Amino acid sequence: MKVSPDLKRQEIWAEGNELVTILGRNVDENGRRIHKRPYSEKEFVAEIMEPVLLTDIHAISQLEPTKRDTVFALYGSYPRTVEYDGVSAAWDPKVHIDVWGPSVDTLAFANAMRTTEGVLTEDVISAIDIGTASGFLGKYVLHKCKNLQELHLIDLNPYAIKCAEENVKPLRGSQVVKCYEVDGRKLSGKKFDRIICSPPYVPRPKSIEDNPYEGVGLLYDMIVYGGRYVNRNGMVILTTSSLCEKIKNEAIEEARTKGLKSVDVIGRKRVPLKVNPILNNKEWVSYLLNAGLEKQNENGYEFWHEINILKLSYE
Repeated sequence: MKVSPDLKRQEIWAEGNELVTILGRNVDENGRRIHKRPYSEKEFVAEIMEPVLLTDIHAISQLEPTKRDTVFALYGSYPRTVEYDGVSAAWDPKVHIDVWGPSVDTLAFANAMRTTEGVLTEDVISAIDIGTASGFLGKYVLHKCKNLQELHLIDLNPYAIKCAEENVKPLRGSQVVKCYEVDGRKLSGKKFDRIICSPPYVPRPKSIEDNPYEGVGLLYDMIVYGGRYVNRNGMVILTTSSLCEKIKNEAIEEARTKGLKSVDVIGRKRVPLKVNPILNNKEWVSYLLNAGLEKQNENGYEFWHEINILKLSYE
C-alpha cells in the first residue's frame, strides 16, 4: 500500500504473485500460463480517502463488492509493503513473529517529523530508533538525513531486529546501520542527535510490558531520562496518547527537574483504538474510559483516542 504525505489518500496495490493468485494475471502476452510474477510487478487496485487506520475495515467494506473482496484478499496476503513519502518497509507476521508492521501511528510520526522544521536536518549525524519493530521510522530518518553516519535500531523482540535488518540495512549497510536486541532504557551512556521512539502507550493496572501496546514504562522513562542520551542540541521525539495523558504530564514535570528544556506537540491524529485483546477485556476498557478513552460510534469504530507526537529538548 501507499499513503500520501498528508495521510489523506491510501492506495492499495497488488504485488508479485498476488497478480496471479488474486487478480488472475496468469497468462502472458503469448497466451502461456504464468504461475509466478516478480515482486517488482505491481498493479493498482483501490483507493481509500481519509483513512483512519491502515487496516480500515469499515472503509474497505464500503467499496464495490468485487473490489472489497479483492482488497480483503490482499490484506490476507504477505509480505505486506507500506510506502510513505518515498520510504517503504515490508513485513510478514508469519516470519516476523509478534512484530507490528507500520501503522497509522508510524505514519503520523513520520509526517510530524516531515513537517516540523529542524527535525530532519543535514547536521544529524547519529540517531537511534527505540522499539524499532519493522524499522520504518529509522529508515525514514536515514533516508531524509543525508549526512547520517550512525543509525541504531533496537528492540526487545529478536524477530523485530530481523525485520528491521531486512528493511534498512540494504540502504546503507552494516557500517552505518546497527541492529541489536536490547532494552531501550539500557543504552550504556551513549548519546545521539536524534532519539525516536514509538513506545507502548496503553496503561493497564499491573501491566506486563512485553508486547507492542501494553504499559507505559518505556514512555515514562524516555521523557524523564531522555536527556541522558541526547547530544547538545539533540532531541527526543516520541509518540504518546490521550490514554496516558496523566502519566505523560507527571513524567514531564519530573523531567523538568532533570534538565528538560522544552516540550512541543509536533503532530496530532485522532484514531480508533482497535486492539482486540484490549477491547475484549471489559475491565481494561472500563479502566481506559476513566483514563481518556472516548466512546463514540463514528466511521464504523466505537472507541477513539488522540495520538500526539512530542519533541523534547534538554539542557
